Amino acid sequence: MNQLLELFPVVTFVAAWILSKDSMLATGVLVVATAIQAVLMKLLRQPFSNMHKWTFAAVFILGGASLALKNEQFIQWKLTLIYWVFALVLVIGHFIKKNLIQRMFESLLDANPDLDIKLTNTAWYKLSQVFIFYFIAIGAMNAYVTLFHEFDVWVGFKVAIFVITLILFPATLIGFIMAPGNQLKKLKEGPLEQSSCENER
Repeated sequence: MNQLLELFPVVTFVAAWILSKDSMLATGVLVVATAIQAVLMKLLRQPFSNMHKWTFAAVFILGGASLALKNEQFIQWKLTLIYWVFALVLVIGHFIKKNLIQRMFESLLDANPDLDIKLTNTAWYKLSQVFIFYFIAIGAMNAYVTLFHEFDVWVGFKVAIFVITLILFPATLIGFIMAPGNQLKKLKEGPLEQSSCENER
């Protein structure tokens, strides 16, 4: 159900564009679909992360600006704005010695006790760097497509990035997380082994 909710705004936006070739209509559909998504997530008690809140706010503000000013570039810049803000937040977290990616993943793991995954500090640092690079790169590519290509090319780019973000990027992250060299050694019975494992933390 959660995956369907994530897909809903993008699918309706793309469908509206394909059927109408009207950027303003498609943008209006995206804003309405995002509002419906937010309401359904609330009613179904789905997780409502800060990332969701920032994305919803960006859609409503920039989508509203596009509709009010009849300029689709406002909604096109949403992806760049959101991803660069995410990257900046993660960079600031490093400077203040807070790995926000680690906190996010550990909260998800705590909510799913069946997932017995413990990463080394080095692995958490590398994972955060991957997210920073990913956000900066996607934001830059979106800026390029927005500035130098037509709206229909941007729609195709948005669909491609959505597929990467929803399927390919998570699959890559799972491969990284499950790599034996990135995980802490399992605790063994006996005080000596436990002490050794604690020191590795």
